[in-house]
Amino acid sequence: MSPYEIKLLLDIYTIPSWADTTPYTPILNSTIDEFKSLGLVDDNRLTERGLAHVSHICTLPLPCLQKIYVDSHGVEIKLL
Repeated sequence: MSPYEIKLLLDIYTIPSWADTTPYTPILNSTIDEFKSLGLVDDNRLTERGLAHVSHICTLPLPCLQKIYVDSHGVEIKLL
């Protein structure tokens, strides 16, 4: 999912009148159509699936750095 799509989903979730305040652009219509086909949005509101996806996005843990060593083929070398 692109940053634009994530922002739009979060706007739909957080701004009750998002459809009135979001300027029309061709990408908006195509993205909303895609959301509808995926079952994320219906009648300019999030569906249960859309709400579940937003909840999933919001509960993702922050990434952490993991340092590993690999050989020339990309295979992890286990330290003794």
